[in-house]
Formats: sequence, C-alpha cells, structure tokens
Amino acid sequence: MQINKDTIWKATTVLMLLGTIGTGLWKGSQQQALTTVNNTVQSANEHVQQLETKLNEVTEKEQIEYTNDHVTQSADKVIDTFFKEVRTYDDSASYNTRKERVAKAGVVSDKVLNNGMFKTDKEETGESYIDNTGMSVTYNNAQFYVNTDKDGKLSGRVLVNSTLRNTEYEHESTAVYDVTYDKELGQLVNVKYVYGLLKGGDTEND
Repeated sequence: MQINKDTIWKATTVLMLLGTIGTGLWKGSQQQALTTVNNTVQSANEHVQQLETKLNEVTEKEQIEYTNDHVTQSADKVIDTFFKEVRTYDDSASYNTRKERVAKAGVVSDKVLNNGMFKTDKEETGESYIDNTGMSVTYNNAQFYVNTDKDGKLSGRVLVNSTLRNTEYEHESTAVYDVTYDKELGQLVNVKYVYGLLKGGDTEND
C-alpha cells in the first residue's frame, strides 16, 4: 500500500485548524462544543499517527525489497536445507547430530562445519540440556536478504523462523545469521549467528 506524504500533510493541517477552532470555542465558553472539537482533534491525531506508521512500514518494505533485488534462487535451496537441519531438534541426540546431518547434505564448507556452532549441548552447558529442559525447535522457513554479489559470492543476512517449545511454553522465534554463499561451489562458506528474537520481545541466546 503506497501512502502519499501529502495525505499526512493534509491530515496534520486539519489537526492544526481544529486546534485553532478549539481555542476560539474555549474563549466563547462553549464547553460542549469544545469537548466535541477535542474528540475530533484526538481522532485526527490518531489518524495522522496511523498514516505515519503505515508510511514507515511501506518504506521498510521497499528497502528490504531493494536489498534483496538479486537472483538468490541458487542459494535458497542450500539455505533452506542447512537451517532446517540446524533449527530442528527435539532431544539431545538430534541436537548433537546436527553437524553430521549438515555434512551429509553437502551444503557447507569445512570452515562452516568446524566453526564451533555445532558443539553438543553438554559441551555448551555442562549437561544434556535439551533432554533436561524438554526443549524442542521446529524449523519453519528462512529468507535470504543479499547485500553484496561479488567475486562469485552472495553475502547477506538470513532470517530464520522457528517454533521453540518446552514443557512450559511455546514461542515463535526469528534467528538472524550473516552468511556467504559461494555460487560456484554451491555451498555456504561462512555462517555467523547474530542474534535471536522470541515473539513478544525476548532475546534468544541460541
């Protein structure tokens, strides 16, 4: 939806005019009319805020589409396969075998396989954390936003959407990774976890 900035300007002008009218009515002691005008002013103010919000949403959407204005089909299947293995597990055994599954799929370089992101839960926490907490993660989808296409490599950011569960809660999660995809090799040659967000505003440490 394209929002015309002139619309916001007109709405703001109406708001200013209504404020002027409200002042005149106050001087005339017409309290009931002033209440009506104040309600109209509030409504106009809310409308302006809504327009500004929509304009920001459109701007952000256009920026995302611009930065993703590259042919990424060659990388999409690799990215989907990789993150499906990384972000899908329901016990310590399936968590601890992610590296083997990714290696078998052949979608990453040795550098990625050995960059430390595939430690077992016991190596990371000192316990069989996944089993002990009843935690599970289900991969939903991933979106690759490219910001450079250079020397046969696509580099950018991947937003990975998953569902996290344990015995007490269920949350939607978005994990953010910086990645580099080598078009000739057909592999991810660099993957770096940036941060994760749970629906509701919490931060996920992963």
